[in-house]
Amino acid sequence: MKKLALLAAALFAAAPVLSAQTGTLTFVNGGSVDDGHYYVGNYNAKLDGAPITVNCVDFFHEVNNGDVWTVNETSLTGGDLSNTRLAGNSNALDLYEQAAFLTGQYAGASNTDIVNIQHAIWTLFGGVTDPNVNNAASQAWITFAQTNFATSNFDYSNYEVLTQVGAAGDQVQYDGTKQEFLTTTPEPSSMALLGTGLFGLVPMIRRRRKS
Repeated sequence: MKKLALLAAALFAAAPVLSAQTGTLTFVNGGSVDDGHYYVGNYNAKLDGAPITVNCVDFFHEVNNGDVWTVNETSLTGGDLSNTRLAGNSNALDLYEQAAFLTGQYAGASNTDIVNIQHAIWTLFGGVTDPNVNNAASQAWITFAQTNFATSNFDYSNYEVLTQVGAAGDQVQYDGTKQEFLTTTPEPSSMALLGTGLFGLVPMIRRRRKS
């Protein structure tokens, strides 16, 4: 009984710490959609060996398939963005939330829309000018995000920023560091459900002991 209680307590104690942890990111590939020059939309990666989907917010750095590096994992709802590339930027949270909001629009979008959404995200984080991109369409997505990201009831609680360790506050272009990404993690409610399941075992254990 004591061991079960200690295990449950450890799980709940660990939950807030997840937003400040580091992990090993492996970049698998840029997905299947491209704009003629760059891959856009959902990319494939692994975080500590587990497959994840990542979204690039950083046009001015590079990664290659198979690259492996250590990242800070920063929750968008943790209140501390000091380990991200936008550390010290007073608009950092708004920008990351707008980017997260836009990645939420990928589901069901056409390839053309995915291209324009990706370029909208890159533009939010410093801009990219490409004559092959419909800049008016990208700007429309930016306006859409800026208008709706804070009022749409979009859930940011399971989003986190993956930033190379040592690159916090670094916005120097093409300096050899790795791109920054957004990803989603299991919803916080999952941890609560696990805890509920563990506590639900207590009556069973008691009954078995009585029998």
